[in-house]
Amino acid sequence: KQVLALGASTNTRFGVISKLASTATAQAVAREDSNATFTRSGFAFSPLSATTTPNLPSRGTAQYSGRTWAVDDDELLYSGEIDLKASIGIEQVEATVSDLRRSDNGARWIHSNREVLNIELPQINHGEFDDANGSFASVGDTATVNYVASGGLFDSTPVSDFKGQFVGTGTGQNSGTAVIGTWDIGPDDDLELVGSFGAERITTTPAPYPQHNASGVEYEHLLDSTTIDKTTDPANPALTIPAFTPTFALSSLGSISSKDDGDNRATVHLRTTRFTRFGVWTLVDRSASPPTTSATGLFAYSTLAQTTFSGNDADFYPRRVDATYTGRTVAIDGSNNLYHGTYVLSVDWNVDSSANSTARALISGLSRSFTIGGVGVSRIGFEQSFTGNSFSGSPTTTVEYSTGSKATVTGTHQGFFVGKTGVDGPFGVIGDWSVTESTDTIRGSFGADLVRSP
Repeated sequence: KQVLALGASTNTRFGVISKLASTATAQAVAREDSNATFTRSGFAFSPLSATTTPNLPSRGTAQYSGRTWAVDDDELLYSGEIDLKASIGIEQVEATVSDLRRSDNGARWIHSNREVLNIELPQINHGEFDDANGSFASVGDTATVNYVASGGLFDSTPVSDFKGQFVGTGTGQNSGTAVIGTWDIGPDDDLELVGSFGAERITTTPAPYPQHNASGVEYEHLLDSTTIDKTTDPANPALTIPAFTPTFALSSLGSISSKDDGDNRATVHLRTTRFTRFGVWTLVDRSASPPTTSATGLFAYSTLAQTTFSGNDADFYPRRVDATYTGRTVAIDGSNNLYHGTYVLSVDWNVDSSANSTARALISGLSRSFTIGGVGVSRIGFEQSFTGNSFSGSPTTTVEYSTGSKATVTGTHQGFFVGKTGVDGPFGVIGDWSVTESTDTIRGSFGADLVRSP
């Protein structure tokens, strides 16, 4: 006795086979002996070559849709649909088998005496993804079986294996056009269901942005000469300017001027992006004649928590992502002149989370006529290596003058990433920077948001 089922799509071939074990006798099969044993397996192949991991789409989530065949322990055939979501930047694959029905009468697959709505196969994470050849395997993990009667509210988690291979040559969005693989439900010595699948890529969707939570938000901040105070009322942090009595609640902070009970006037210049808040403040002593700026400071914060790559968040380290963040900067020079400009950060994340990644920042379009040594400046660039969720120190700093010439100067560039569990990496970055050449100094704060791709 042998059962064979074959399925196909444009770029995939897959099926299941069940046959009498070699230890069983022909007489046992003829008598339909209940002790006769059968072996079952799934198989899948493709006319396309395997896609190596570096050539898979590394941004957004690629979605695949296809079909699956399966055979149970009673040698009954089932067919159904399979949908996969592959976020290669973090090496994560999710797959759901749905509408699994018997090929002879259309009945749903029964598990634990209940009709099955769908099966969520084990999620593939970094440790189960081959870093080189575009394949993945989860062995001995658990699937989630959702039932019709409970609408998926109550489920069970049987042991499951899930293996696959991306196929389709090319690079970027032209690679990984299909995925093939096998799956099963139950322990190796008592398999309940054995299946295989083939699925074609239907779209690639950008990483979703997180939703702001108006209540209970966690403000993270970068400190300079300004303190963002979270001690008096942690739920309502405030911008506190030294030597100035009033504080400014972050929840309602905007560009504002305010005076205290003495002769001080503080002016806050706030700029925002979707996920960041940053700016410059100045404190003017009005008792002097003429009034003089007695102090200045920078600040930057976010309503998103600082990025972490530990615990469960380690599964979202963007090991295969080259990310771009765009935003704005506000700066002040030694003469207390204010400038606004564009800030763009490019990050080449290293595949190894413990090895150096590279950050390159470009500041341009500074308003007013900013000069160094009497020569106008058109662009400022920073380049540095970092590990983890932040960068700091003295990077390679390059200034491009309005004359077209370039020079290496002294500079600082520091910041940290905010937002967690994004398939393209952190959602934002905040920080500050400075440039010094001879006696000319400018320093600023910045905020930038992730540019989603595609």
